[in-house]
Amino acid sequence: MKKIFFCFLMTIISFSQSWEYKEDGNAFDGNYKFAAVEGKGSDFPYNNPILYIRKFDNGEPEFFLTGAGFFSYSRPIVLFNFDDEENIYKSIDNGYSADGDAIFFNELDISFYEMFKKIKNGNKLLIRVQNENGKNDIEFSLSGSSKAVNFVIDRELFEQLKQESLDEQPDDQESFLDIINEVEVIESDVEIEEKLEIEDIDTEDEEEIEFEEEEVDQAIDYSLVENSPIFPGCKPSKKKNISDRKEEDKQCFNKGIMKHIKKNFKYPEIAKQMGIQEKIYVTFVISKNGEITDVRVLRGEDKYLKEEAIRLVKSLPKMIPGNQRGEPVAVNYTIPINFMLN
Repeated sequence: MKKIFFCFLMTIISFSQSWEYKEDGNAFDGNYKFAAVEGKGSDFPYNNPILYIRKFDNGEPEFFLTGAGFFSYSRPIVLFNFDDEENIYKSIDNGYSADGDAIFFNELDISFYEMFKKIKNGNKLLIRVQNENGKNDIEFSLSGSSKAVNFVIDRELFEQLKQESLDEQPDDQESFLDIINEVEVIESDVEIEEKLEIEDIDTEDEEEIEFEEEEVDQAIDYSLVENSPIFPGCKPSKKKNISDRKEEDKQCFNKGIMKHIKKNFKYPEIAKQMGIQEKIYVTFVISKNGEITDVRVLRGEDKYLKEEAIRLVKSLPKMIPGNQRGEPVAVNYTIPINFMLN
C-alpha cells in the first residue's frame, strides 16, 4: 500500500532543487513526514529525478529515488558520492515500486545513520544509476538538507540509528570510528584509544545532532569540516592539498588530546579495587568559541569510569574552533578511553 500511495503522491506534488519537507497522511496509510529534493540527471527524459527521505508513524525511515528511469525488469546498480570525495558508496539491496519508477534503498554499504549525516553536512550528492542499458548521473544540492532531514528524523531516532550502526559492527571492530592511535599508560593502568568519528557522521547536540532552528549552530563532524579545530600548541597545516592538510592537522590534534589525557587521568580507586575494566566512549562538541561543550558518554556501564572519562574530556583546554566556508563552526568529536588493569 505504501508504494502505491507513493506513486499517487508523485502526480500531485512537485519539488524544486532546494530541499522541501512537510507532514501529510491519509486514513489508509497513516501519517508520515518526508523531505525531498529534485536533482539534475544526465539521461533524458529522466533528468529531473527526486530523492526522498520519508518516515511513517511507527515505521522505519525510507530512503528512495524516483524519476531516474524505469527498472521493472532490469535491476540497476546505484552508487553515491559526496562533494567529489574519493569514497564511493553503494546500495546493496534495493526494492522497487510496482511501476518500476521508484528505487528503495533497503541496505547500503554504510549505515543509514552515516548516510543521513553526510546528507546533512555535505554540499552536493552525486548518484549514479546504471544497468546494462546505460547510466544516469544525477546531482542533488544539499543546501537546506540539514533542516529537512531533522524534520523527518528527530534526535531520538538519530540516536537509535547510531546505536544500530554500532551494534552491527563485527566483534573485532567495536565502533565505526577509524582508529588513529592507541596508547597504553602503564603507570596508571589505563589504556587510551584515540579514534576519530567518521561523520557523523554529525550535526549533533550531546552526541551527534544539535537540533536548533539555525543551521549555523549545528555541530559538524570532525572528518567533514573544511578546517579542523586546532589543539593548543599545534599550528595549522600549510599544505596545499586539502587531504594532506587535514591529515597533518588531525595528527597534531590527536597527539594533543592523548597527551592531555595521559597527564590528567586518575583511575577511580573503587573501580580499581573491584577490578572493573571497560571502554568508555565519550562524545563532545568543540564550540564556535573553541570551548568544550555537550560532553556525554555515548557508551559505557560503570558509573565511576564514566565519571572519570567525562571529567577528563571536560578538562580539555580551549581550542581554535573549526571553520566551514569562512565561518567558525561547532565540531563534533568522539574518543574511546579504555580503562584496563594490569
